[in-house]
Amino acid sequence: MKALIAAVIIIAALLLIIPLLRVKTVLEYSEGEGSARVGLGPVMIALNGGKKEGKRKKARTGGGESEKKEKKKRSVAEDFKEKLSIILEIRDKIKRRLTVDELTLWYQSAADDPADAAMAFGAASAGSAILLPLIGRELKIKKQDVRIGVDFTARESRVYAKAALSLPVYVIIRAAAMFAKSSDKAAPNKKTEDG
Repeated sequence: MKALIAAVIIIAALLLIIPLLRVKTVLEYSEGEGSARVGLGPVMIALNGGKKEGKRKKARTGGGESEKKEKKKRSVAEDFKEKLSIILEIRDKIKRRLTVDELTLWYQSAADDPADAAMAFGAASAGSAILLPLIGRELKIKKQDVRIGVDFTARESRVYAKAALSLPVYVIIRAAAMFAKSSDKAAPNKKTEDG
């Protein structure tokens, strides 16, 4: 009996703690290479963004298939229109809970012609002065490090960007439930149209 009570307490604690954990995503870009990691709590998993190579098979098209494709395209557009309101509602809920734990942007302008390097530096400075306050107004940013510089002796510009984002698990579960609920409401409409 004590083991059963202990098991129930452990399960209840897990059910209460796991939704409060944050799903963390770290996106990094440097010297033409990007990386992404996703994790829950202290566990992080690296994701590869590589393209799968292989030959694509050509699909044979007949006269009747083009009509089916047009019908399918229309149904996809109609589905999107139906779900647009729920997508916007989910976006608003996620935006309020999404936290940017770290935002790092380093840019060093360089070019063969020093005037081109100076122009690129000015454009980057102006762009960051406009965009960063807008991003800061929409999202909660805990740590921000933006550095823009110019190197008149280098030949190529260098960029380093890193964003560490986190979102509570319960928000993801709630958003998935909202999306599933909207899909369930749309399913009976499709059956009546098909039947």
